[in-house]
Amino acid sequence: MTVLFYYTLLFSSFEMFISADTTSMVKHIFFKELNITFLIGAIAYPCLEIAFRGHTHWTMSLAGGLCFALLYAIQAAMPDLPFWQKAVAGTVIITTVELAIGTVVNLWLHWTVWDYSDLHFHYLGQISLAFVFIWYFLSSLFFGVAGSVRRICTK
Repeated sequence: MTVLFYYTLLFSSFEMFISADTTSMVKHIFFKELNITFLIGAIAYPCLEIAFRGHTHWTMSLAGGLCFALLYAIQAAMPDLPFWQKAVAGTVIITTVELAIGTVVNLWLHWTVWDYSDLHFHYLGQISLAFVFIWYFLSSLFFGVAGSVRRICTK
């Protein structure tokens, strides 16, 4: 239920950022695509986490959905950007979302969803250099999926 609340809040506020000069139909199509990609990320990321860690937390659905929707927006806005640059942008986005959500759920709310304090080159135990490389690889995969979703939705 909480994920649904955040999902509604995210996309109702995100719709305001879509340019006012675009047509209503274009806004509707892009909004639909963002919904689809949010749901893909909200399902895929927790599944990946369960596969590798053995457990997950509902906030990872929010993080995965938000990250994938943002990666999709980059794919839609800059389709000609070189793939490696998209992957770097994706890495920055995922790391930033991880830091933001980690700060709230781990540091402020003390839910201890994850803690990277035992890893070298971490920041506040919420992000780690080791995971930056994983996010680069993961964002590369997601950009491939985002491109496929974009082609399917724009046919």
